[in-house]
Amino acid sequence: MNTKENYPKLDLSQIEQWEKKNNVQIPLSYKEYLLEHNAGYFISEPNVFDVPKMGRFALANFLGLSDDIYGLKHALKIYIDRYPNKYFPIAYDVVGNLILIGQSEKNNGQIFFWYHEMEQGTGKKPYEKNIFKVAKTLEDFINSLYTPEQESYGKLVDIFDGDDEGIKKLLDSGWDIDTPCEFNQTLIQRASLADRVWLVEELIKRGAKLDGAIEQSINLNSFESLKLLLSAGANIEELNKQSYTPLQKSVIANKLKAVQLLLEYDANKNVIDEFGDTPLETALFKKGKGVDMEEIIKILQNS
Repeated sequence: MNTKENYPKLDLSQIEQWEKKNNVQIPLSYKEYLLEHNAGYFISEPNVFDVPKMGRFALANFLGLSDDIYGLKHALKIYIDRYPNKYFPIAYDVVGNLILIGQSEKNNGQIFFWYHEMEQGTGKKPYEKNIFKVAKTLEDFINSLYTPEQESYGKLVDIFDGDDEGIKKLLDSGWDIDTPCEFNQTLIQRASLADRVWLVEELIKRGAKLDGAIEQSINLNSFESLKLLLSAGANIEELNKQSYTPLQKSVIANKLKAVQLLLEYDANKNVIDEFGDTPLETALFKKGKGVDMEEIIKILQNS
């Protein structure tokens, strides 16, 4: 791992002064890291790491003792109360997710990934459903960083901005419609995400594999595409990288229309997540945290 720019080297007295000034106790293993590196930002390759059930992410910077936006002080201020206090932030990934280090008796020194898209709503007590263990120690995490081999996704297709005629010509050219394109997603996944209804319908007619398309249609509320996929027999119980079914994900994301459609097509409302909760129990939990879940709860109870 390399950093393009490091903060000035520290000694122990400087760290202790910073802790006293900011009323913060830095976990021992990260304090040792700071003594050696004082963090740095714009980390160059290798900087990619894997999160179980989530996929591949890229490290941006470790948090040093500075007053800028790449420093520990800023992160503690911005992310306060957004993760349980048994964790401590030590780094960002390139899209603003956190790398945390455990500081409880049970998880002390272990490294975790905090995924902001699954966090509780603003002002709500944080939970751990969006926190995933990635390494036993900080050293293990650093040693696990890698540079992925360059992947060939075949012919790239811009489904959001591409013109209909250009896409039709591509389909008629003999191109394999199940070839991954942008973000390693298939054409029907991208079309479902963008709610290009005519294209979703056309790809279904041409026999495209429907894997992963339901989740993409839910992501951006592409409900016409979702209905087409369900009617075509897409796997309504397909697990995503977080091991959630479409119904579970829709409840977590508070997407009423998606929940309605999925239940109309007999989605399993009794499926259990890793915390032992059904979709209804998840909805009730979120309601208890102040989230408006009344309509979803009513539908789940009456379906």
